[in-house]
Amino acid sequence: MAEETQSTSLHPWKFFRAGGFDQALLESGEDVVALSSLDQKLWSALSCPVRGVEFDARTLALIDTDGDGHIRVPEILATVEWVGKCLKSPRTIELGEGVLPLDAIDATTAEGARVLASARTVLRILGKEDAAQITVEDSCDSEAIFSRARFNGDGIVTAASTDDEALKDWIGDIIACFGGETDRSGEPGVSGEAVARFSAEAAAWLAWQEESVAPLARSLPHEEREAALAVWQQVKPKIDDYFLRCRLASYDDRAAMVLNASEEELAALAPKNLATCEDEFAAFPLAAVTATGALGLEEGVNPAWSASLAAFRALILVPLHGGGALLTVDEWEGVKTAMLPYETWWAGRVETAV
Repeated sequence: MAEETQSTSLHPWKFFRAGGFDQALLESGEDVVALSSLDQKLWSALSCPVRGVEFDARTLALIDTDGDGHIRVPEILATVEWVGKCLKSPRTIELGEGVLPLDAIDATTAEGARVLASARTVLRILGKEDAAQITVEDSCDSEAIFSRARFNGDGIVTAASTDDEALKDWIGDIIACFGGETDRSGEPGVSGEAVARFSAEAAAWLAWQEESVAPLARSLPHEEREAALAVWQQVKPKIDDYFLRCRLASYDDRAAMVLNASEEELAALAPKNLATCEDEFAAFPLAAVTATGALGLEEGVNPAWSASLAAFRALILVPLHGGGALLTVDEWEGVKTAMLPYETWWAGRVETAV
């Protein structure tokens, strides 16, 4: 039989006898929020495991704030205090229907305002913007919430997280460079680590691009620099070889005959289809070796090198020198000097997927 007792608090408590001792009777929401005023000597238990009891396991896990597998009095009192701050009236606790009306939440407290905002966010994600209440099922359907939420707390940002087309493209660029990570929604996205890496590597590459490589940087369009250097690396050793052969021919007349393609080498090519054996005559000198040492860029060029020399003339020689039909050894040395800063700049290029 329950009897009413006035404890040390102003809250009127009712007790009932069970198992040979008196226990506090919790009949109303007011009883619950007043638990802090109940002398702990009157509590029937001061600890409870989170498993093996007939109570919602997820709720118990939330109350167990230190995660030690047991709920103790301070955790119960902290939970009760928080609930009291979130609700306009303790009587809401008595509903017991798994439904929380939104107008029962006290938005005048910091705790209540956060709960109300969260409830509205969940309902909006679930397509229930006009709902006047939120249910336990609504709040527990984490799969539906996370799959539809722009920001679901997993640290992965997808293109769907923004309406800004530039940001969508930026996220797509990061995924294209490094690959995507799967968001809780199942869509590919990017992590903070990927964003930081992309930003750092992009900044490094842009800084390298802006380095001064005078005079070629001022003369050559930005988009042609890579093509120019590729041609340069291809033809530079061959042109150096040609002028060195000419110097030897100037030193000794006999060298010109020896340093040109031999009669036997040319005769070996005669019966072949030259279109299929370009590599063989590509090893021959760039042009006929003479003591005068001037390289013709239009006529008398080894056919295997004519296209490369034409590209060299257009991409490098014309911007730097004006590009005539002949290239002397002195002009060649000047071109090499002018190209040196560009070679140095290219040697320090930033290698990145970005």
